[in-house]
Amino acid sequence: MRPIFAAASLTLVRLALASPAAAQRPDTLRDTARIAPVVVTATSTPLALDRVPASITVLDGAALRAQGLTHVADALRQAPGMAVVQSGSFGAPTALFTRGGESDYTKVLVDGVPLNDPGGALDIGLLTLDDVERIEIVRGPSSVLYGSDAVAGVVQIFTRRGAARPRGSLDARGGTYGSYDFDATGDAPVGGARLSLGAAHHITDGIYDFNSRYRNDVGNASLTLAPWRGAEVVGTGRYTDAIAHFPTDFTGAPVDPNAYRTEKRALIGADLRQQIGGARATLALTSNLVNGATIDPPNGPGDFGSSLVTRTLRQAADLRVALPLASYMLTVGGTAERQHEASPDYDRRNGAGYAEFVGSTGLTTGTLGARLDHSSTYGDFATYRASASRVLPRAFRIRGSIGTAFREPSFFESFTTSFSTANPDLRPERTTSWEAGLEHDVAAGAVTLGATYFHQRFVDLIDYRFDPANPAQSQYENIARARSAGAEVEIRAAPVHGVSGDASYTWLDTKVLESGFDPSPNATLVAGGPLLRRPKHSGSVGVRYDLLGGISATARATYVGAREDRLFHGAPNFNTDAVTLDPYTKVDLSAVLPLATLSRELRAVDATARVDNVFDAKYVSVAGYATPGRMIIAGLRASF
Repeated sequence: MRPIFAAASLTLVRLALASPAAAQRPDTLRDTARIAPVVVTATSTPLALDRVPASITVLDGAALRAQGLTHVADALRQAPGMAVVQSGSFGAPTALFTRGGESDYTKVLVDGVPLNDPGGALDIGLLTLDDVERIEIVRGPSSVLYGSDAVAGVVQIFTRRGAARPRGSLDARGGTYGSYDFDATGDAPVGGARLSLGAAHHITDGIYDFNSRYRNDVGNASLTLAPWRGAEVVGTGRYTDAIAHFPTDFTGAPVDPNAYRTEKRALIGADLRQQIGGARATLALTSNLVNGATIDPPNGPGDFGSSLVTRTLRQAADLRVALPLASYMLTVGGTAERQHEASPDYDRRNGAGYAEFVGSTGLTTGTLGARLDHSSTYGDFATYRASASRVLPRAFRIRGSIGTAFREPSFFESFTTSFSTANPDLRPERTTSWEAGLEHDVAAGAVTLGATYFHQRFVDLIDYRFDPANPAQSQYENIARARSAGAEVEIRAAPVHGVSGDASYTWLDTKVLESGFDPSPNATLVAGGPLLRRPKHSGSVGVRYDLLGGISATARATYVGAREDRLFHGAPNFNTDAVTLDPYTKVDLSAVLPLATLSRELRAVDATARVDNVFDAKYVSVAGYATPGRMIIAGLRASF
């Protein structure tokens, strides 16, 4: 055990012993299979889970941390319909494919602040679980409420709010690959407000023998107050300062001794909610500022190296008013957004108006919504969504929905660059999707079974048309089409006290209906072929066992089936091969042991342990890139 980890662990014990009030454990460990009773992301009005006419998964932040998870990407692997693809070691670019959609088809929000770049590009490799209270995953088109990027789904991450009484926690652990994690949280009432603060430090040497070090520092803050009658103001902030060294070139070969990427991201959100009789008005202000860089210094004499530095800003204001109308709630709203990237200077202004009815009549709940977006680059675009659910006899529930959604073109696709000229006729990529689902409770809700069939059709997919005669006149154009269909099966169970579990299986069938401009059989979009890196079969099974005294153990097995990919080769040919990645199963174990079982004076301290990839499965996530092997990490957590 290294000195820094030993010192951190000793500090945790001393703090716990010095705090008699530490016996109050604020972070109750709830099982991820037990879903929160109210969901706020799926519709404009919060609904009880059994009434939401959409495919929903809710993950509890405390339970995820109890499993020893550090990154959001690892948590999302537990949800059906989600394929997570990481290109190398810790901190490497990580893509998320929801229900077979493109990697820029899922909108990710942190306390309402969009994480996606303009155009939907999304890298969740640096997104950690620090201070996360819960994650709501909505599968299906959601552009009516969230605009661009919410094509195949929305992932909303909620961080912790301040408590009415002071509380705090410290957590330190270390293990394989020279990995160390440390985080601290604290809540306190400040006057009539509630304040929550958190800070974390993550570092590892990575999986490669050289140039694989990764560091990620995270800070979180939230402030909740009621400034006057009927009003509530919630302010949130999250800052990430990360650096990830990588030795890999574009083929995945570890050859570079000094390349690295950095990201400094500031997410700021503020919500003002005002109750006026039965109506409720909400003004949400969001800002996402990212300073990113990919640097490859010269490796020696004659090597020029490279540097790509970006500064991207997304700011938005959203005003919505919820009006009660008999058994329905009508929400009307409008959004104004500015997107900007410096060097080169790209700027886009978007605006939107939307409305949604949400209501229940007896055992039936329905929604009907529409939205009109206007952009300074792609003009107008309209979307809709209709859905309904009904509670049936014998504890059955059915639901169905149909809707449209879109992804706006990125800055590179919209504006003139050094390798393309702007296409004024470029349209957003869009989808029309529908789904139908059935749920059934068994043994008075001790077991819940669910099945959903979905179908998505993607049109106007954007591809790059290269003009060899005049490269500067090359353009991005709408040309390709694809479809994705499949089924999701879920089981959530708590058959006896202290035992709970969940299981999910996804069958996915994707097909390119019309290819892009590359006619070769190894192109990214090949007519009649599948969409790349999406497994046809995938699933997850998790079991948790809670013993007396707070001892808990969790086991989870994740299966990822075969999927198509492209393997790139370097000099001298620089050719590409179509490959099929083998299926694999990864098993993870974790445990929490309250040290009060050893000594009453240590009642505020838990020992934690996690074994990731227990059987050291050899697998490939992206063709050519290595993946982590068995990883053991252990530490102490103190609450006070």
